[in-house]
Amino acid sequence: MANGYMPRKDQDARAWLINFAQQLGERPSVYKVSTAEADAVREGVDAFDAALQKASDPDTRTSLAVLRKDEARLAAELACRGIYLRVKFDPTIPDADKFVLGVRLVNASRSRIAPPDSPPELQAIANLTHAHVLRYANPGHLGQAKPTCAVGIQIFRQLVVPGFGSSPVRQKEEPSPLEYAGTFTRNPISIPYTAKDDLKLAIYVARWITRRGLVGPWSRPVSVRVASAVPNVGMRAAA
Repeated sequence: MANGYMPRKDQDARAWLINFAQQLGERPSVYKVSTAEADAVREGVDAFDAALQKASDPDTRTSLAVLRKDEARLAAELACRGIYLRVKFDPTIPDADKFVLGVRLVNASRSRIAPPDSPPELQAIANLTHAHVLRYANPGHLGQAKPTCAVGIQIFRQLVVPGFGSSPVRQKEEPSPLEYAGTFTRNPISIPYTAKDDLKLAIYVARWITRRGLVGPWSRPVSVRVASAVPNVGMRAAA
């Protein structure tokens, strides 16, 4: 992946990724990441490490093993990318800590690119069992999925318990706070769920993000029920 900071050779990338995951795991508060985010990075890096070892061993190296290695590396890089950008452009994180993480420091002499000034359009295109499939677009720009200054789209969500706030009976569980679902660079986007989320209402909002971590305005919200093993609820756009 030509991302400007990841070493091209697999062994060099492995060393970079292992250090990145280790630093996040040992000092999550320094880099302002959650335990879940640090764990996701560690899982992705461990999977790439295992796949690389298998693809490098003459006894287990096959074309399929090499393909699995490439897929695991891409997944590991994507797990790190959003956090990397957040850390890189967070002025409250000391440069020394960024350097230890493997983050290239911002070159202050470079001219800054303005963030996108218009929001993305977010659509729910499929409601599968325990998964929502979303698609984003750049309104008014036919054939252009995202603005030229944007590297991807950030998606956030809130889960609302069925019937919460209805009168006279209220559910005990309150709606969750807005949480980060991920940064994505390609359509379509799959957001997974588990059985504990059955019939909850997922409300999504999104915004563009540039390579330098600048973000644009929020999209209109889109809401989708989490479908259980028994098909039940369709999709609708939130008002």
